[in-house]
Amino acid sequence: MEIIKCEYNHIKVGIAMLMMSANSVNYNAESRGIYTRDRQLEHRSNLLSQVKTKKISQGVLLLIIILASIMLFFACAGMLYFKSVIAEVQMDINDVNSEIRIIEQDNSRLMAEMINAVNIDSIRISASSMGMTLPQAYQVEHVDMLSSEESTALYLVD
Repeated sequence: MEIIKCEYNHIKVGIAMLMMSANSVNYNAESRGIYTRDRQLEHRSNLLSQVKTKKISQGVLLLIIILASIMLFFACAGMLYFKSVIAEVQMDINDVNSEIRIIEQDNSRLMAEMINAVNIDSIRISASSMGMTLPQAYQVEHVDMLSSEESTALYLVD
């Protein structure tokens, strides 16, 4: 009986050891399961934060694109405005240049008339038609203006 008892004790010890190893396996499996669940939850929270970050970064990117588009629009509008101002000033310059050409033509015409009016031949013709003649020698008196202390002009009247 002692052999049976001894074998029974060995079997009991063996069963106890198997139970302990099974418990440790269950414990390890449960602890691994908890660990993997914690890892899964952590992984999910990381993914959610990445998605939120991507949404925020997409929102920021969209805002930057909108602001850049607005700035580009106003830059183009400003360029068009300044082009119109430059075109208007150019038209004013062209108008002033055409006025200058007209005034220069009038000036040339008036200069030609003045030259004709001062032309000695036309003066003689006009004077002779009015009955005027050249002054006689007794009607002209020369005055030396450099030697006199005061410069006075003498006119001889007939």
